[in-house]
Amino acid sequence: MPKIVDHEERRKNFANAAMRVASKLGMDALTVRSVAKEAGCSTGALAHYYKTKDDLLIAIQRAAGDKSTARIARCFEQYEGRALLEAVVLTVLPLDEERRGEWRLWLAYFARAAENVDVAKIQQNNYERWRSDLLRAYELGCEGEGQTRAQLERGTDAAMTLIQGLGVLGMFQPAGMDPVAQRRAVRDHFDRWLP
Repeated sequence: MPKIVDHEERRKNFANAAMRVASKLGMDALTVRSVAKEAGCSTGALAHYYKTKDDLLIAIQRAAGDKSTARIARCFEQYEGRALLEAVVLTVLPLDEERRGEWRLWLAYFARAAENVDVAKIQQNNYERWRSDLLRAYELGCEGEGQTRAQLERGTDAAMTLIQGLGVLGMFQPAGMDPVAQRRAVRDHFDRWLP
């Protein structure tokens, strides 16, 4: 009897293995061999699902976006008000090794997006998804405070800018923008921004 294979699950496992390799060792270390080893399979099995390195890179990008979105969704279940806003921002910042690995990926994808339209589309979709989640957090966090739609939009854009800035500084100047400093900057931002 032939073995039944869940191809979608297998594809997801390969993408997650590739994400682990790239986030731990960097994009230069990402090879078919290194991903197959991490996934515990042959290079031929991996090549069946991902024909090119770009296919694999796009799968990693989607998997990282999904992982971040899942963390944000948990924030909506656990927090409300200002605590929700802060949690949504903090959950995407490079505050621990896992998220530092994700930021290594995001920064590499920013460069690739300038040259690859498929990568750029996924990067834009991830950005729009994060912005939508953050806007929803603003709407819930500021409910009853009389903020206009324009104010909520501006607050969302300011928080997105904060995320990008803190993320980059957290990666390239970790001594000056360590997790404690990032958390403080988020609190200070909302102290100034919210009534």
